[in-house]
Amino acid sequence: MLRLVMAAIAALLAWALLATVSAPGVALAAASAVMLLLTLLVFARAERPGPGREALAEAPLSHLAEETIVWVAAQKRGLPLPAAQLADSLSWRLDALAPQLGRLDPRSPAAAAIRKLIAEEMPKLVDGWRSVPITARRAPGADGRTPDDHLINGLQLIDAELGRASEELGREPVDRIEVFGRYLELKYDGDGRLPRG
Repeated sequence: MLRLVMAAIAALLAWALLATVSAPGVALAAASAVMLLLTLLVFARAERPGPGREALAEAPLSHLAEETIVWVAAQKRGLPLPAAQLADSLSWRLDALAPQLGRLDPRSPAAAAIRKLIAEEMPKLVDGWRSVPITARRAPGADGRTPDDHLINGLQLIDAELGRASEELGREPVDRIEVFGRYLELKYDGDGRLPRG
């Protein structure tokens, strides 16, 4: 909005300057063109809004990590510094988790747990913190901790849980290839030979 107001002021100044040296109609046309151009530039360069909680809940599992990375980036503004740093860590973990989610069965318990964590619980935590008035975010509560502390602690727990999930999902293919490797060793090592013709 501020950029649009500045564009309007620039167009008015252009009109005023052009009106002193040219015909009023030409000045008005030139100022209108400047205003149109500046308005188009403002909208073209405007940041796209990040996905909302609904978009995260509805995202297919294969795209959930990418959608959440965009959501986390949009939420970073206004977070306390430690929480903003955790947002960077969460984005890194989600990026590492993305290929694993693409291979995961969407109906599996692991998929449901990850979806609940990043599409429901994390947005609920951040939205809950945002609903606290700014002046109360650093005021200690009954437990002695501030809303900022609760946000940071919650994000740390989510970050750690994403790390565990990524480790567990990454271990499954390793286990499969080890089992298959042992199978091949047992079948073809030593006396086990391929049958001939």
